[in-house]
Order: sequence, then C-alpha cells, then structure tokens
Amino acid sequence: MTATISEIIATVADSAVIYESHAFQERLSCVKEDPPTDISIHTLDTYGQKMRFAALLLNISPDIIQRFGNDLLLWLWLNVEENQKRAIIEQYAIATGEDATLLEKVRVVLEKQGIHQHALLFQKTYALCKRLEETIKEIDDKEILRDSADTTLLPQEMIKYNVIGVQTEGRIFPDFAIGWKYIPSDEGKQFSIEMDMFIGFALLYRGIPQAVCSFFPIDMDTLTIYQLQGINIEAADEDGKFRRLDGRKRYGDRPIGLLALDWQKFLVDYAEHIAIAHGFSRLCIRHGKYHHMTKARYKSTGEPHLSLERATEIYDHTAERLDFVQGIDRNWYRE
Repeated sequence: MTATISEIIATVADSAVIYESHAFQERLSCVKEDPPTDISIHTLDTYGQKMRFAALLLNISPDIIQRFGNDLLLWLWLNVEENQKRAIIEQYAIATGEDATLLEKVRVVLEKQGIHQHALLFQKTYALCKRLEETIKEIDDKEILRDSADTTLLPQEMIKYNVIGVQTEGRIFPDFAIGWKYIPSDEGKQFSIEMDMFIGFALLYRGIPQAVCSFFPIDMDTLTIYQLQGINIEAADEDGKFRRLDGRKRYGDRPIGLLALDWQKFLVDYAEHIAIAHGFSRLCIRHGKYHHMTKARYKSTGEPHLSLERATEIYDHTAERLDFVQGIDRNWYRE
C-alpha cells in the first residue's frame, strides 16, 4: 500500500462520523485488503473496489479530499449519487478555476449515454468542449472547402464562408433534441439553431448559418456525429421572438451557401479535423434509423419529423460514399 493510499485511509478512519457502523467497517476492510495501486484517474476508473472507496471518501469533506489532488476530487464527483455531488463539484471548481456549469453539462450528457463514471473520458470530453473555439481557429477551413466544392470556388467567394463552434444553451433535454444555440450576427440579428447533441459547429455563409454538425465522444477513441443538417434558420424579430428568416435565398430545400458544396463531405471532414486535434482516432456516423427525429411524430398527421428513408440518405448513404465502414452496431466508422 502506497504512502498516499495509507494516508487517505487513515484520514477517512479519523474523520468518519459513522466509524462504528457495519457498512463502514466492511468498506474499510475491503479497501485495506485490496487497495488501489495509486490514485490516478486511470487506476481508479478500473479499480475493483471503486464504489466502496468512493463511499469511504464521502466520510471526509471535499476540501480535505482536494489535498490529495484535484483528479481524486473529480473522480469522486463522477462516482457518487446525485444528492452527494454539489459540494464536491463546487470545491473542484474553486480549486481548478474550471466552469462548473460546463462540467455539469458534460457529465449529464455522458450520463445519458451510460458512461458518466469514466473519468478519463470525462476529462477528454470536457477539454473538447472547452477548447472547441480554439481548435476551430487552428483548422484551415478554406482547404476543406476546396476539397468539398462541386465547382471551383473563387477566392472572393471563399471568404464569404466561416465556421463557428456551437454549444447548446439552457437546459439539456432527455433522450432526444439537446437544445438550441443562439448566434448573434454581424448585422445584430440573433439566429436560432436546433441541435441534436450538446456540442458541434456551424458553417456560415455571409454571416448566416447554412449547415450544422453536432457530435460527442462515445469512448476514448471515437467521436460520433449525431447531426448533419442543412438548416432552416430562425432569426429574432423586433419583439425578440424567433421566426423563419424572411426573404432568404434558397434553392428548393438547400440554403444558397450550400449550392456549390458537397456540404455533407465538408461537415464530416471538418469534424474529422476536430477529432484528430483532440486525440480521437476514429470518427463515427450514427445509423439513420437511430436518429431521434425518425421516432418523433407530428400530432396532426402522425408522420415522422424525419422519414427513415431521408435519414438513411443523410447518414448511411453519406457515410458509405465517404468510405466509412459499417460496424456490427450498424453505425459507420472511419479511422
């Protein structure tokens, strides 16, 4: 048993107000007999007695736990019940200066995917969310535009495009649409984009969003695309209410800024640059059948918001033509 582990166990024993309880003694005995080799997040994520160890740590205050390192505090926050989390994350945010609201949003989304107790993945995902805008500034979007253009884009046309990172604001919705992002434009308008996942990016043309890609990690190696969508923009009017943008030039259902582009290829290739920048070796596109809008139905007609045929065209056909390989889970992967 390392000196640090011994010190933690001694601190728990000295500080515990329920030291005489049978449950406490059982946990303490198990951890003493089979202690973690160290208190790194990698070790604790795979530690066989981790729930007993977490329960023991709850017997001491977060500020004392923090003396053993911020990683231990973060790991504990991810491995205790909901009603035990608040004081821990508050102490972690104070100690590290990190954004408590963003930390909680990342945890909730990972929890909905059933992987919230994986602290290493949490750290990697949080870094992606925190550094997304910085990453976007480092990506050469003009090169990706050239590779995705159906025709030659002249320099004077290329400069009309740009990419921005988007994260949803407000509460996170269960099971399906994650929320909305409100984007102020150069002209003072504010645009609303509905997103299918908590984080992503939007392609803008002349300052107006044209398409959005949202994504999220599912494991340490894989960044998964949940949304590839050319978008119908809503802009805030003088009363602050969001309405469809009047007079917007469109061609069928395709925004004018997408006419010269294989825009699905652009979104996928751009997402791949983000994945590589954050240490993900594999990009995934979800099978169209799994898209939540194929299950949501209009009350008036009973028709799905997104037909299975259209979802298959957007996601499966795009993935297949961009050299993704379908896995046994029916999702598509490219390394």
